[in-house]
Amino acid sequence: MRKSIALISIILFNISCINAQAPGTITDIDGNVYRTVTIGRFVWMAENLRVTKYNNGMMIPIVTNDTMWAELKSGAYCWYDNNEDNRNTYGALYNWYTVSTGDLCPVGWRVPTDEEWKYLEGYADSVYKIGNLIWDKAGLREYNAGKRL
Repeated sequence: MRKSIALISIILFNISCINAQAPGTITDIDGNVYRTVTIGRFVWMAENLRVTKYNNGMMIPIVTNDTMWAELKSGAYCWYDNNEDNRNTYGALYNWYTVSTGDLCPVGWRVPTDEEWKYLEGYADSVYKIGNLIWDKAGLREYNAGKRL
């Protein structure tokens, strides 16, 4: 359970790779097709990333053991509850080593910066708009925006 909770914040990096192109669809190196949507001034993936290879073709190891996961010093992924049936619902959960390579999103796409996440949250939120200082406070950022998204 601890791994699942810790990784939920990481999945946010995977929900929406970002690009400047028009909305439509994007295909990853595994052949998964994702819908895209324009939110504010960015085009986002509208689905959770579920790729098992970096965009250079190198495999990302799957790690299902909690102890091994906690001790990793390299990239890995797993499925929510270590159940591949959750693949399409939740996408894959990636550790920071995987996300920080810059090779996770499809070519031409990238993981959004924290400032871009703040923009998304402010754009989607009905109470705290873009630029509100609430987006700098840990633990409060996802509440209103998460409901709207």
